[in-house]
Amino acid sequence: MIKLICLILVITLVIYGCEKMTRYTEHDTTPVPSLTWTSTEVIYDPYASKKDLSLLLFLTGDNDQCKQFISQTLTDTAVIRHINATFNIARIDPFSDTLVSYYNTAMSGSHMASKIYNITQLPTTCVLNSRGEYITRWVGFINQEEYASHLEYAREHY
Repeated sequence: MIKLICLILVITLVIYGCEKMTRYTEHDTTPVPSLTWTSTEVIYDPYASKKDLSLLLFLTGDNDQCKQFISQTLTDTAVIRHINATFNIARIDPFSDTLVSYYNTAMSGSHMASKIYNITQLPTTCVLNSRGEYITRWVGFINQEEYASHLEYAREHY
C-alpha cells in the first residue's frame, strides 16, 4: 500500500514537473533588439557608408518627458526595429560640454542644441537627410505607436 502511494506520488510529480517545464520552455525567447547608435561624425560625413535618413535625439536624463520617452518609446521592439532598419541614430545631451562633430567641426552638445537646431523643449527628434541637412523635428514625449507612425512617414516621404 505504501509502495502504491509512493508510486502515485512520483508519477504525479513527474507529470506536474513536465507540465511546468513545458510551459516554461514555450515562452517567447526571441531576443529583444537594441538600438544601433552611431556618432554625429558619421551623420555629417557625406562620404560615410550610412542609411539615407538620420535621427538626432536631444535627450537628457534629468527631464521627466525624456525619461518616459526612453523607457517607453525607445524600448518598444517595433520602434527599435524600424529605426535600425531605416535610420542612423545619434543621441545629443543638450546640456553637455562633450564635443560632437558637425561637418568636421567639433562643438559641444549644448552649442549644437541651442545654436544649430534651436532646441527649446525636450525630448526633440530631428530628422536629417543623407547630407546631414535638417528636414523636420518631433517635439516632446511621443508614445511608441505615434513615434512609429512618424518614422514610417519620414521613411516614405523624405
